[in-house]
Parts: sequence; C-alpha cells; structure tokens
Amino acid sequence: MNCTNWSKCFAIPLALGLCLGTLCVPKARAQVSPNATSNSPTVSVNFVTTPATPLNPGFNGFNGNMKNAVEYYDANFQRFLIALSPGWLRFPGGTDSEAFNWASGEIVSAWVDRLAAKQYTHDINAAAQPIVAGKGGASFSDFAALAANVGGAKIIVSINAYTDTPQSAQAFARYALLASALPAQSPAVNAALATGSYFPLDVGDRWVYRIDDRMVTGSYQTWRVDRTETQNGLTYSVVAIEGPGSLYYEYWFTRTGPERIYLLSGDGQLHLFCDFSGQQAAGAELQPTGNVAEWKTSFGTFQDAVTYSNLTGGLILENGTLVRGMGLVTSTATMLSGSSGGFTQGRTLVEATVAGGIHFPAPVPSVQLGMESLSLDVSGQKVTNCAVPCYFVACGLVPGADPPGTYKPCAQARVGLANWPAGASRAVRVQFVAPDGTTLFDQTLNLDGSPTESVTFIQVPLYSAPNQGLPPGLYQLLAKTADGAAQSALAVQIQ
Repeated sequence: MNCTNWSKCFAIPLALGLCLGTLCVPKARAQVSPNATSNSPTVSVNFVTTPATPLNPGFNGFNGNMKNAVEYYDANFQRFLIALSPGWLRFPGGTDSEAFNWASGEIVSAWVDRLAAKQYTHDINAAAQPIVAGKGGASFSDFAALAANVGGAKIIVSINAYTDTPQSAQAFARYALLASALPAQSPAVNAALATGSYFPLDVGDRWVYRIDDRMVTGSYQTWRVDRTETQNGLTYSVVAIEGPGSLYYEYWFTRTGPERIYLLSGDGQLHLFCDFSGQQAAGAELQPTGNVAEWKTSFGTFQDAVTYSNLTGGLILENGTLVRGMGLVTSTATMLSGSSGGFTQGRTLVEATVAGGIHFPAPVPSVQLGMESLSLDVSGQKVTNCAVPCYFVACGLVPGADPPGTYKPCAQARVGLANWPAGASRAVRVQFVAPDGTTLFDQTLNLDGSPTESVTFIQVPLYSAPNQGLPPGLYQLLAKTADGAAQSALAVQIQ
C-alpha cells in the first residue's frame, strides 16, 4: 500500500505525563489518651515507637533549591547527598519553578514580574534569578547526572504551569523522561551524523518508534529504507513502514537537494514533502518552525535538530523534531477543534540504525549471547581446530602441544551485558548442554563494569576427547547471571 499523505497515514506523536506517587507508612498508628473525654477540647496523640516501623524503600527525598550557587556536578555536593541516600530529588524546586524556563535553564525576569500578585512566590524567584544566571543556567541533564551519581535517585519534575506555555510544559515532560543522565555521542559519531540530512534516505537506514494513540498505548512501528527504484528518470528511496500489527505501507521519496525532498503520490504526482535548507517552502507538508542546538533521546545526545509543523485538512496539527543525520525523533498530532479535539496520536524513536550502519540500540538491560554459527559441521571438520600445534623444533620435549593431526573442534561464543544496572551481579555463567541434559562445558565469566555494554569472547569445546567430536544433535548454549536476574539461550545444531 502506498500512502499519499504523511499525516493522514501516520500523524502519530507522543503524549507524556508525569505522576507523583504517595508513599505510605502502613504500620504507624495513633493512640488517643484514655483520659480524654468525648467533650474534651484537648486530644493527646502518641505514636507507637516499638517495635520499629519499617519505611518503604526510597521514602525520603529532597527538594531542589535555586537560591544557592552550588553546581549539580560539584563532586563535594554529590558526596554529601550520597551520605543521605535520597530516594528521590525534585527539579528545579517547587516555588522556584514558577518562572523557570527549562529550555534555557534560566529564571526569566519578565516571568518573575508576572508573579507580582503572589509576593512570596515573586520574592523567591526574584532572589534566585541572579544566582541562576550567574551559573549560566540550571541544566536538567546535569541534575539527572547528579541523581544517577548519588545512587540512582528518582527524579520528580515540577512543570511551570504559571508563566510557561502548555506546549512548552509538555515538551519539558517529554524531555525529562528521556534525558536521564544520557552521555553525549562520541566525536566520531557526531561527525558522521553532521554530514547527514535531517531526513536520511540511505538504503539500510532503520528506525523503530513507539506509537501511542487514543486506542492503544505502547505499540511499535518499524521504518526502513528498503531499496531504491527508478521511475521516469528519477531515483526514489522506498521507505517501508511496518506495524502496528500487520500494517504495511510504502513511501517513495526523491531528493532534489540536500534538504529538499519530494513525495510520490499514488496518482504519480510529485508533492514537496520538506525543505529544511533554511527558507520557508510554500506548499511543503513539513514546515520548519525552529532550530534546537542539542536534543536528547533515550540512547544519546545529538547535535543540530529542526522542529516542524504539518497542518492537515485544517483540523489536525502535527509538531515534530528531526535530528541531523538521525531523522525523526518525536512528533505529536492534535485535533484542533470539535468535541474530539486534543491529542490524537504520537510517536517517539526508541532505536535506530543510520549513517552507514551506526546502530543506536534501545537502552534496555540484557544478557547477550551469540555463537559463530547455529549449525556447526564437526564430523566434516569444518569447525575451527583448537588443537595446539608444534611451533618449535624441541616442542616434543615440552608438554602442551598436541600430536600432529589432532582435531579439537571449538566454536566462538560472544557473551555480553548491556545497560546493566549498577550494583547488580556482573558474573555470567556459560554452559553448553547436550541433548540428554548433560552439561559438557561450564564456565563463569566476570564482565567489566561498563555502564553501556560489556563484552567478552570464549571458545566452547565441541569434542569429548581429541579427534572425537560431539555426536550430532541439538545442543543448548546458555548464559545466566550468577544472581539469577537474567538469562539467555541459543539452540545449536551439531552435525
């Protein structure tokens, strides 16, 4: 199926909300003094203190305060917080948030003036404004890194509903959910993306989006540049869109300039899809609305983004963001009028492969397990020989080398931990199990403490004795963490 209009087929943005939970102390109870009468104006309340009442984990936390000069990244400040073991931290504060511009990190003087009718609120923000300005602003990414460094404290975000716009407040909510101490990409990756387009169209590019709409929350959709086609002298990049469910669409795009792209409609006509070369392009579906120097996603921080709007039929307005070299990262569609007005659909990028194969995986904890092949021909001696040959003249006098002609087949296995939680066990037990359940190989590996991905390789023996390969059958390669938190498995056919 070919789609002729971007928004009619996929006007799917992201609506995010932040919720605050109330933690309870279930075993605490009050006792009324037995001397109190029903008509007494005085009631004595005593709390049972024995036995001790356990508090819920993460019960305690602290509010941010903008009226001090300390930086969130100050190591001494972080050490003090670690000693307090906060379960949560609030940004930027309570009253402090009411004139706070999250995009710039500043308390805005004009917004402070609008709080004049609330003297207490006005005075607090007026006092904090020069302090925040002197620090160059209060960065949420610095605050998120602070929370991660002091034991992974949860973050409560105060949205400015007094002086900021609803649209900006929603954008902050989305940003806050994604920007949890995310590291910037390496200079090499940023350099590769900087040469790309806001709307990449190279064969092999792939994006996975989370879809939220009025009917379903959290379905997924994959976009991929499947192939190129030539028609009437023009070369088109064919973008295949699959999901949710069995849905399948194709878009045919052709590029006539670095940022000028046309969409082929079902009737064979070309329509201007976008032009982000710096000027408004009349008639384009996507109209640029601004530039963003830096954008954070769930898997990294990227430079150079452009925002756009797309009004369809005068009723549905889509607003979104595209990152140079990465493509579409998020969008939101809203019905503007009528009894059905409001949010309709949304999408947010969760994984991507772009720029000639640079892969940005979803940052989910996982035990990774791989084998050089899932079908290994041992009897035909087509598997790597791990026998130790004789490397020097007198090696026969020194133990270690195998006799000439020895065949010891073995296969390379890859074991990894990705985005593994701090403090969780990094010991991984690897086993190779025969069809009858016998464990033929058992080794525990200790992987390094990388916060993103730790990887090691081992050789798995596929023989019971020299020149005696394992019998044919379906074997299992297993990997599981020593604490039992996660495991992975592969079926390996031995021939």
